[in-house]
Amino acid sequence: MKCTSVIFELNNMSRITNNKKIFKNHSKADIILVFAFFIFLFIPMMNINTSEMAQAKKENRMLAKYVPLFGDNGINLNYGKNFETWFNDRFWGRERVIKSFSRLRYKILFNNGNSNVFVGNDGWLYTKRFNSIAMFQNNNLFSDDELNRITENMKKILQSAKQKNIKIYLVLSNDKESIYPEYYPNMVKKIGKISRREGLIAHLNEKLPELNIVSATDDLLQSKQEGKTVFCKTGTHMNNTGTWIEFNSLIKEISNDFPNIKEYDFSNIKVEAKYECDKDILSSIDIENYDPKHLLNDVYTIKSPKAKKQLEKRRSEETDGVTEIFKNDQALNKQKVMLMGDSFANRYKQYLAETFSEVYNMYISAGRDFQWLEDDLKYIKNQKPDIIIWATTERFLHRLLTIELP
Repeated sequence: MKCTSVIFELNNMSRITNNKKIFKNHSKADIILVFAFFIFLFIPMMNINTSEMAQAKKENRMLAKYVPLFGDNGINLNYGKNFETWFNDRFWGRERVIKSFSRLRYKILFNNGNSNVFVGNDGWLYTKRFNSIAMFQNNNLFSDDELNRITENMKKILQSAKQKNIKIYLVLSNDKESIYPEYYPNMVKKIGKISRREGLIAHLNEKLPELNIVSATDDLLQSKQEGKTVFCKTGTHMNNTGTWIEFNSLIKEISNDFPNIKEYDFSNIKVEAKYECDKDILSSIDIENYDPKHLLNDVYTIKSPKAKKQLEKRRSEETDGVTEIFKNDQALNKQKVMLMGDSFANRYKQYLAETFSEVYNMYISAGRDFQWLEDDLKYIKNQKPDIIIWATTERFLHRLLTIELP
């Protein structure tokens, strides 16, 4: 027994000596760093997110369920993977980590083209402006509060318009990223499953089904499948084909309230293949030997326009917005239309002017909120329009947070 005791003591002293050697051979800074590292590993576990429903709704998906190690069928051999998936959906600071990683990824990887432009695949160019990267990734959804604010705004507009016997239409145009995501730079990956625009449309359809929402997404995708190009490779805008498709989607929606509306016939349009397309992205980047074939598309021209422009006036000194009035004594339909929109809507104003007896066009420059001027309100009072159309593209949906009809 004494021999055993002595051996035990010698082993114990050996361990102590070895531990002392470990501490002696490493600085205090190294030791503190090691301890700090292991403590840091436990930080994500300090406040596991338990708000299952709120987080699932925010990400538009079901969170992973916890699967125990021991179940009715015995030992769960996939417990490690199951726990990792469950933990990754809930660890403390998860949302902040994802956003920080995204910002870092942008700075490190997204450096092709220049600070404003992505050079995509097969000659397709995409803007980096207007928070377009987050929009492509579906990483900029409206909050519940914002969705409710937009719904309340549109509800008030409908109530006011009903008193004036005016029909309201909301055109939500697609950006190029949502119709041609396959040409976007491969380094950029989707984060969410639905887009800001899709989430907004779903919310408005549920909360305000009486609102007329115009979306040309299905028609644009159908034309794309048929081999037609509906956006310009070199710019942010639809080409003439895409614009014509969206215009007809609007007319179809209007015809639900005005069954006798006559549609403008495509036979009145002259179509020519030309090397002309929107260049608002190409003009801001220096690409040597850019192949002109990427500019080829169908250009539409009205053969015999009937509408006459009666007014063209700058809306304010601070912006490049414009107010225009078109009158058409030979119009297919007698209704008067007010159009407030951006450059996407401004491209089909000519078709509206050929379709209706009078069009009051309020072009609002890029990104600016919708704004009513005194002349606009006088027009409503004196001319009593039958239709008011608000139109905004995907990247400027924030305008709907302040939209109103005074």
